[in-house]
Amino acid sequence: DVDGSHIRTLLLTFFYRQLSQLIDAGNIFVAQPPLYKVTRKKKSEYVRSDREMNDTLMRMGIEGANMRVPKDMDIGAAGREFSGAQMRSEIFERLIKLEELAGKISKKGVNPIRFYNQYNSETKSLPTTIIFSEDKARYFHDQDEAELNKFIGDRLKAGFEVMTPAEIGNRETDMDKSLDRDKIEERIELPDLAEQAADIITQLEVRGFPAWTINGRDDQAEQFMLRFEDADEEPVLSLNELLHEVREAGRKGISIQRYKGL
Repeated sequence: DVDGSHIRTLLLTFFYRQLSQLIDAGNIFVAQPPLYKVTRKKKSEYVRSDREMNDTLMRMGIEGANMRVPKDMDIGAAGREFSGAQMRSEIFERLIKLEELAGKISKKGVNPIRFYNQYNSETKSLPTTIIFSEDKARYFHDQDEAELNKFIGDRLKAGFEVMTPAEIGNRETDMDKSLDRDKIEERIELPDLAEQAADIITQLEVRGFPAWTINGRDDQAEQFMLRFEDADEEPVLSLNELLHEVREAGRKGISIQRYKGL
């Protein structure tokens, strides 16, 4: 966990500075104890991370699960049925990758749900530049370079500077140049994350699930139908909600013990 990672860093720093010969000889080993113990029907397994825990819950939840896409649903996958194993291989593995990317996108101050909603199905792309202007996020794809340059020019004429976080940080430490925060609009660049996420969304799209199915939409008439063994079908709004429900099903009948410390 976070505390364990911090302690590990301190110990490795100590060895590097005081006993570097051990590092050079390759005689330092780091053991990673489990973070969780999961018990189900008298059978226990150990889980090393939150990521692995989510995968374990998903794996347990898909047992006996089935998802049906209504025939009237306006997507390519309409009329198909998915077993638990098919949900995992065709849908969930890609959603989990999007979850991981969402964490990195959030750290840049960008809402990942709104960001994914900007997917362009014609160009198979996501915005690579986001400018926060007048309390709104303005999204620009690679092909929008002319529009981006015009927008920045218009903001400059209006008395605003459009700067990246690094440029803002440099200005704050520059004693020769003052920084008026009220006249700064932040520019976020995320070409690599945009490319990775767009590739995953395209994979879902090829399988009959357009980008809007990831989080659903307000005017959605039909919903996915999820059924667990010996239970009735229940409507599910989106693919992310589908994954959530499967993980919650995986929690039933199990005991989870979380270890503290390292």
